[in-house]
Amino acid sequence: MTTARMIRRRNQLRLLEAVCSQSQQAELRFRTEANRNEPISTIMRAVGPDGVWVELPEEPANTCEGTPVEVVFGYEGQQYIFSANTCGRDDQPPAPAGRGPALKLTLPACVECHDRRTEFRIDLSDSEAIEARFVEMGGECLLDSVRITNLSTGGLGGEMDAARAYQIDPRAMYWAVFQLEGEARTIDFAVRLVHVQPRAGGNMAYTGWEFCASDDETAYRANLERLQTYVNQQRAKPQC
Repeated sequence: MTTARMIRRRNQLRLLEAVCSQSQQAELRFRTEANRNEPISTIMRAVGPDGVWVELPEEPANTCEGTPVEVVFGYEGQQYIFSANTCGRDDQPPAPAGRGPALKLTLPACVECHDRRTEFRIDLSDSEAIEARFVEMGGECLLDSVRITNLSTGGLGGEMDAARAYQIDPRAMYWAVFQLEGEARTIDFAVRLVHVQPRAGGNMAYTGWEFCASDDETAYRANLERLQTYVNQQRAKPQC
């Protein structure tokens, strides 16, 4: 881990500590087909070396271990989001969680601004298909082919098999490799899954992926510049 990443990580943990100390309200979005991303109100209660504790939801099924979840909360006028997995009910959460049971979540790999993807997005849903190949970092796990439906300098959206999408660990990092229209060279980004939305009337799901800085900062910046040029070109095209 680079020094810059360590600093960012430390600031993220301080943010979670501040939010929990103030018992800030938050939303839980369980990434399961049954819940379909419907938000559930909760309260941020505590953060520790191995997890985050939130107010226990009323629905018992959501407290089982290993359920992927997104947590959205506000702090000083800014919305933040992180992904985690449930660890189950904890009857003795650490301070300052207060008395009573809480739902323990895994410690998130990162916390980001919720409006991170406000960059201009290219709609590729009606264009010639751009397929992305995803390879898990540090392993050989290859995801099913993902058809890119929109693209920006902050991330991409794509469709894939719904059952497979819900099996993805939100903490896992992947390399997304794809080709921009009109270019022979591939482009790759470190990505992580930020949300899954089922498509009505089918077995497909929409997935949102966020680009993350890699250890090779030079290559990351070069790819961002290539992508920004492509986005600008597409944006300048006349709309039919």
